Parts: sequence; structure tokens; C-alpha cells
Amino acid sequence: MSVKKLLLIDGHSLAYRAYYALPPLSTKSGQPTNAIQGFVTMFFRVLEREKPDYLFVAFDLPTPTFRHLMYKEYKANREKSPDDFRSQVPYIKQFVKDIGVTLIEKEGFEADDVIGTIAELAKKENETINSYILTGDKDVLQLVGDNTFALLTKKGISDIVTCDESRVVLEMSIKPEQVVDYKALKGDSSDNIPGIAGIGDKTAIGLLAEFGSLDGIYKNIEAVSSKRVQEKLIEGKETAYLSRDLARINIAVPMEITFKHTALNYNKVRPLFNELEMQNLARKYLAHDIEKIVEAKTYSGTVIDKKEAFDMLVAKLKKSSVFAMYIKKMTDGNILGVSFSLGNKQSFYIPLHHNQGNYESYHNNLGPMFAPEKENIFLSMREFLEDDLIVKKVHDSKEITAILESNGVTIKNIQADTMLMDYLLHPDRSNHSIKNTVRDNKGEQIPELKDIMDVAKIKDVTELSAAQILPYMISRSESILTLSDDLSLKMREQKLDDVYTKIDFPIIKALTAIEKRGIKIDKNYLKELSTDYHKRALEMEKNVFILAGEEFNLNSPKQLGDILFNKLMLPTQKKTKTGFSTNIDALESLAPDYEIADMIISYRQVTKLLNTYIDVLPRLADSHDRIHSSFNVTVAATGRLSSSDPNLQNIPIRTEDGERIRKAFISEQGKILIVADYSQIELRVLSHICEDKKLIDAFKNNLDIHTATAAEVFGVSLTEVTSAMRRKAKEINFGLAYGMKAFGLAQRLKISRKEAEDHMAVYFEKYPMIKDYIEKTIELVSKNGYIETLFGRKRFFPNYNDVSKMEKNAIDRMVINMPIQGTAADIIKMAMLQLEKELIGKESKIILQVHDELVVEATQNELEDVKEIVKNVMEKIVVLKVPLTVNIGTGTDWLNAK
Repeated sequence: MSVKKLLLIDGHSLAYRAYYALPPLSTKSGQPTNAIQGFVTMFFRVLEREKPDYLFVAFDLPTPTFRHLMYKEYKANREKSPDDFRSQVPYIKQFVKDIGVTLIEKEGFEADDVIGTIAELAKKENETINSYILTGDKDVLQLVGDNTFALLTKKGISDIVTCDESRVVLEMSIKPEQVVDYKALKGDSSDNIPGIAGIGDKTAIGLLAEFGSLDGIYKNIEAVSSKRVQEKLIEGKETAYLSRDLARINIAVPMEITFKHTALNYNKVRPLFNELEMQNLARKYLAHDIEKIVEAKTYSGTVIDKKEAFDMLVAKLKKSSVFAMYIKKMTDGNILGVSFSLGNKQSFYIPLHHNQGNYESYHNNLGPMFAPEKENIFLSMREFLEDDLIVKKVHDSKEITAILESNGVTIKNIQADTMLMDYLLHPDRSNHSIKNTVRDNKGEQIPELKDIMDVAKIKDVTELSAAQILPYMISRSESILTLSDDLSLKMREQKLDDVYTKIDFPIIKALTAIEKRGIKIDKNYLKELSTDYHKRALEMEKNVFILAGEEFNLNSPKQLGDILFNKLMLPTQKKTKTGFSTNIDALESLAPDYEIADMIISYRQVTKLLNTYIDVLPRLADSHDRIHSSFNVTVAATGRLSSSDPNLQNIPIRTEDGERIRKAFISEQGKILIVADYSQIELRVLSHICEDKKLIDAFKNNLDIHTATAAEVFGVSLTEVTSAMRRKAKEINFGLAYGMKAFGLAQRLKISRKEAEDHMAVYFEKYPMIKDYIEKTIELVSKNGYIETLFGRKRFFPNYNDVSKMEKNAIDRMVINMPIQGTAADIIKMAMLQLEKELIGKESKIILQVHDELVVEATQNELEDVKEIVKNVMEKIVVLKVPLTVNIGTGTDWLNAK
């Protein structure tokens, strides 16, 4: 008998998650929709992921429950839900009902109780049913076990973690059956469950680890080693058992449930989508019937499992004019396999890293070229991969190029990168994976490894047979082949060809080379720095404990919130579902008046530097002490490059800490670092675009632009400008030029709103063409639905005219910023491309790009020549109405080269 899957959704939890995850959205009439849209998106995503047989959604009622009768202060500390959230709940419930899902609310009980009861009833059915509970509330972890799993929502609306019993232990350091006892001891401030005063997280976990349960603790109360804890337990026994009763989910709610297959009614929900102006979601989710959403298209191809078949494939690819290729790299760095598609249903999969036992003598059949210790298979494919007459199509050409180069092959004539194409057409999408690109452009689902492994009941992907994994691999190479033509046509329609062919596609090759070169670090210096910063962090932690009057886990927002706002009674303006907010905004608002808040901010800054750079960089370095950061082309919507592993863009600028970290990046022995930094490139781009005479004159006369602005705004001569005036002018230049309003400027400058409005009036009077640029840019996006850089890169805002005023203010800042930041990003990419060409034949090479800065590692004998080349290329790569100025420095480390 097959195992059935039951999906139980905590409606309120999911709605809250959606509400806080998405920015404010609303209809033309002003009805908020962010919670609705987020709920709908999560609903369909989890349906696609889990493919349930049975489906129920439970909601809380606003009326008291049996827990309020037990303890009248239960949830008494909960703030009233925001009005714009509550107005969306009826629509969410209507969606659930219209789509054909059973919605359950029970007077006197919470959604958790309803869900727990249904999961319990499922165990009593004649068939085997696995229950999956979708929620953001860890209370349900007490239900995990015996065919019951939790799907915990984490960040945003897409991160979901499946929790079985072992995962619960990982999440909470206790077993599922200990969750209620844990809350009995520690309490739960979000639900106002009291627990035992003075028993915190570590103590509760320790007691349960030693005695097993609350009953076990009290049966062995004399064995509790700490007299202080023992006294608290004795004193709080009654409260503990009350708290346990409050925390325990009722799995015997009186109700009748019939488990029947849930058939979704897409047509019935269409009117609601139309009413709420959710056309994008309608196109995405209502255009398909349930079979299309749940079941992937069938893909077929040939597994290359013999030497003769491999030779046949190589011969075929050598004769081809075009093919698509997909390589699957696993997290451990091994290559699972490679697939090729040539069209006309000719697709092939070569498995490389499967468990040999799955397909007998596979490696032996293929011969020694497949043995890991001997010649690698890619060398056997070198001839057609390096043939520059054969067109190649891939997804993520940077990764493909890097994989092949690490295997001794330089792939040539890649003409289509579907990942890059999708990014240019949809720069605001957060994920351009092949799966998402196919789904978003063709409305199709392609197989996922997780689904294949679930069906096969296998946890290690290498245990899958070649035949099992074939649909996954073939679906990707076939999709690349067909998608590339569709996306190419769309790019031509949007006039994005030049950006693709002249900037973003060629920059891939340059970035691959830069990543491969890497930059050297001084490990001994970082070791000294680590000792110093760990000492500082420990000292700060001690000072926080002294100010708090007790020790606690300083890295736990929950415990920190309890200390700051319950014990020390510091004022708080924000409380989340999980407790008091202790984020940077909350701490900064307290820091001027409370030393402990200021100390915590400093502690977090130091530990972040340790955990992000100081202690991490040595682990990321290769055997030559070089760091190879990955540059991301398809992340920033404006076209800016970002980096990861490590993220060098986030090293603090112009701070002592940032300088000390930069000093760790050094040149090789006998070489020198050249650091070339564009001076005020974005303001220069702005002056070119808006054609403001005063701005242009200031740059042409090589004036300090912020000093010049200060003189204009404050009505003084250049020599009378103070450092405070210049600082304010800098905030005004970058703020107002990017659409900041008076309120934001007042906050940045710590002045009144009236003063900010006065500064704005003077600024736009002195620089009228900036205001004209802002107004014209807004008009353009309203008319066209997109905005572009000087070189044709576009950012799309198709619903600009349909959003609320609040949303429009936020979008306006992105709209105004895009032509400026995007053009600056294009310029530095173009400079990198030209500089790579100029340095061909030289030992000196680009090794890093950060913001508006390039770092070149030069030999001593080439230094002066290369400095001149770098400056010349960067300053003359484009001609603007103002000069591009590059500041150049040299040194043996990144700091001293600035």
C-alpha cells in the first residue's frame, strides 16, 4: 500500500510570515495585498514541493481559548495585529475556500490544536499517512515523530526546513517530546507563558538532558546540583506545571475529518485574483492545471555507459554545429555528470560520480579515462569543446568555464548563457537557476534532484543510478537549447543585445581569469589580528555582563531581549512574534542613552569581523595563501558586480577596522599592488546625464564636489567650508540625487524636517537640472515601465502606475538610482575588459574589483608602464561631459596602496 501525504497549513502563521517578508503592496483602491500575495505564493510553492494527497488549512479565531480559562494572562502581552494585516485575512480565507481546500477554525482552540488533532487522526486511518505541518511556529515541533514532520518557514517566503526528530534536536537541542517541558521550565515570552523565573535556555536544556522530563526533574529534585536552580524549581513548581499545560498542543479537539484527495478549483479563484489585481500571480499559477504544477514533463535521452557509446557521442559532437551542455557540480566539488542536447530529441547523459555498485562495471566499460586517478573525461572531449566553429549554449558560463579550465579544457565559442540572458531580461529576480528560468519563461517544471531522491528513498545523490538521474540532467540541457532562442529573441525586442554581447557576456571570461588568479593574504598578520579581536570581544562581553548584572548568551536575540527589556526595563518600540527586537536599529536608538546598547553594537561589529574575515580568510586561502573570491554578475539589479566566499564588498570603508583588514591583502614577493579608484564616478555620471552646469564646472575645474556643494548650499566661499558643512553636503549630494525625501535627509543629518526641507529647496535652486533629471526619470518609467543606463541596460518596473503612494516612494529611489549606478557599473566593466586586453603579454594582471576600484598585481619592472596603462584605460574608456578621474596608489598591501 502506498504512503499518502497529508499537508497541514497553519494559516495565520503563514499569513504573518508573508506580511513581514514582502514590502507593502496594494490595489489601486488602496487594499493592502502583500500578505495575500505572499500567502498565495507560499501555498503554490509548497504544493509543488510536497505534492500532497490531502490538504487542510487551520486558522486561529480572535476569541479566547481554553488556555485563557486556565491562565487569563495567556498572550496578554501580544500587540494588536496591524490594521493592514487584519484587512487581508478575510481575503486569504476566501482564497483557501475558493481554491477548494478545507479550512478549519474551532471555537475555544488554536490552529495548532486543530493541526495536532488532524495529524493524530491520520495515524488511526487504515492507510499509512505521513503528516507535514507548514508553520513558522516552533511549538509544533512537539508533534514531530510517528509519521509527523514539521515544515518550518525560515527567512522570507521561500526558505523551508523539513524537521524530523533528528532535525528537532539540531534546531532546539532537545527531543520533540521534551518541547513542552522545555517551555514549562523556560517559559515563552511570545505567548506570555511564565515558566520558572530565573531558568533560562541553557539551564532548561541541561536539566532535560540530565533528567529527561519535567516529572523526572521533580522526582529527582535533590539531585539537581545547583542549589540556586534547585530553589527556583521548588519555588516555581506550580507555575511550571501550569506552563506545561499551556504549552502542550491539544490533540483531541472534538471534530470529524474525512481524508479525501484535494482537487483544486483554479477557475473559481480567478475572480478573487482579478479583484485584488494579482495578474502576475494569475499568469504564474492559474494558467496551469494541478497536473502541470505537480508533475514534471517527461524527458528521455541516452545514458552513455559504454566506451563504444562514448566514442560515438564524441564523434557526433565533433560534427555538430551547435549543442547545449549542462554540468552538475556537487557541494563537495565532484562532478556528478554532464549532459548534451543537440536538438531533434538527441540528448545524452554521461554519469561521472555515481556509486559504482548501482550500475555494475560501468567504470570498467568506459575504460581508464574515467578512473579518477587517471586522465579525466573532459580531456577526451577537448577537441569539440575547444572547437571555435561549434556553437555552445550553457547556463552559467562562468561556472562551466571554471570547471572545464580546472580539468585542462578551455571551452570556446559559447554564444548563449541562459542565466545571463534571464538576468538581463529580469534583473530584479533573486534567483536565476535553470529551474527558475524555465519555470518563469516557459511555465514548465523540470525535475529536481530532491524529488527523484525522495521517490527512490535515497539520501545520497551518488547512490542514484544513471537511469534515475537522466531526466534531471537531460531536462536541463534540452531546456538550455530551446530557451536560448526564446531569450535571445526577447533580448532583441528589448534592445539588450549590446549590453549582452559587449559588456556582460565578455566580462564573464575576465572575471573567471580574475577569480583564478586570486589575491594573497598575510596569514601571520591575520593570526595576530585574530588574537587581538578575540581579546577585544571577550572584554566587551564581560563589560556587557557587568552592565546586565548577569551572564547570558549574548548572541541570542531572545535572551538579549529579555535582559534589555524585561530585566533592565529599557524602552522598546518594536516587538516581533518571537520577542523583543534587538536589531541594529533598535540598539542604535538606545545607544545615546544606554551604555549597554552601545557596548553590544561594538561587540557585534567585532565578532562580525572575526566571523566574516579575520578567522575565515585563512581557511579560504589555497596552498599559496591566495584568496579566490567569486564574482557575481547576476545578483545586483543595477548591473553592479558583487562578490562572495568571501564578500569583499562589505569590508568597512574608511574605518580603522576596515583598514586593518585591508592590510591583510598583500602582493606576492617581488610584486606591487596597484589600486585604481574612480573618483566620485556616480556624481560624474549624474552631472553628465542631467547636464547641470554648476556640477559640470566643478568637476572640470577639479574641485572637491562636496566642498563645492557646501559652498553653494550654505552660501559661503570654498575656503570657508568647514568639515561639518562638507559632511552635510556629502549626505545631501548622495541623498537628494537618489530621490531621498525630507524625512530621510533629516534622519541622516540628525536635523529637523523643516531644516531638511530648507536644505532641499536651496540645493535644487542651486542645481535645478538635478531636480529636472529626477522628474523626467519618473515620467519615463511611468510611460515606458522601465529605465535604462547610458549603454542600454534596463531595469523594469511594469506595475509602476498600479502601486500605492508608499510603494511608489520606495520604487522612485530605485528608479532615480538606476541610470546613475547602472552606468557607473557598466563603465567599470568596460574598463576591466579593455584593461585585460591591454595587459595581454604582461605579467601584471587584474586580481580584484571592489565597488569603483580595481586592484592590479604588477611586477617591479612593469610597474610604471602598467600604472600609466591602468590610468589611461580607466579615464578614457568613455567620453562624458566631465572628465573621469582615477586615483592611483601603489604598495605591498591593499591598505598602503590606497
